[in-house]
Amino acid sequence: MPEDSACKIRLGISWLLAGCVCSIFVCVMVGVGILWIPVIQGMQGAQLFFYIQAVSAYLAPPIASVYLLAVLWPRANERVTTLRLEFGLLS
Repeated sequence: MPEDSACKIRLGISWLLAGCVCSIFVCVMVGVGILWIPVIQGMQGAQLFFYIQAVSAYLAPPIASVYLLAVLWPRANERVTTLRLEFGLLS
């Protein structure tokens, strides 16, 4: 699926090149995640689990409400779900 997005962004790109770009992007994101671990450990006193729980507790309710909105309301579109997500994250 990421290859589809890469091909839509640049119309003349081949599937092979799109796959390579996506693989490089995944490797970069894994590297950022690995480099982020010492920052979190230093900030939270090695309580990474509590940090992850706090972040997921903050993000889970708005994401769940957008999911339920999309499943239960057939007229939900991108604009409505984006506004609901922003409202949920700001409140």
